[in-house]
Amino acid sequence: MRISPYPGDFIHGINLDDWYPCSNIASSGRLSSPNFLAISDPGLSVSYLCVQDLPIEILKKSRIPMGVVSPRTAWYVSTAAIIRSGGYVGVGSIDTKWLQKSDIDRNVAIGDMELAFEEVRRNIAPNAVSRLACIWVAENTSIGYAHIRSMLGANTLILKVTIPSATGVSKVRYAWLICTTLIPSKSTLKNIGKVCR
Repeated sequence: MRISPYPGDFIHGINLDDWYPCSNIASSGRLSSPNFLAISDPGLSVSYLCVQDLPIEILKKSRIPMGVVSPRTAWYVSTAAIIRSGGYVGVGSIDTKWLQKSDIDRNVAIGDMELAFEEVRRNIAPNAVSRLACIWVAENTSIGYAHIRSMLGANTLILKVTIPSATGVSKVRYAWLICTTLIPSKSTLKNIGKVCR
């Protein structure tokens, strides 16, 4: 896999209520995609499975194999598979807060949407970066700032970032990104192919 820098002036948003990216930034001062981590760490690369290489049916029915996954993949795709198989999902190992039905329905709907996007990506743009294993950035413009705020809300830290090393880069329209914050309708799922083009 080729690794190279990607030039440009970018911004990235971190929701301050999400411990996962906050912890990563605090510990290393950088964020890395799951695939980049795997090729950077020889120990991890031995057992790592790229989520975009797993069959869609496996992603729908089975918990994603242990390893490094993006927060969105872990929270929506993996938990949706657990729910579909009759399992329970909650937050916390002590005094676990089990998800309510509305949250369960939301997780499964978003998990379905992510898998629909992934299936279309595999069919029409197999070399494009997968939503399931990437880091989002926006151009460092007022429009880029507005997009991040609209997706992540007011409690978001927006950082100026560079891309010193990348295994792949895909430039996409805002419609591809905005679906990260919506609960998809059946018509959205049917029209994902149009959004991807």
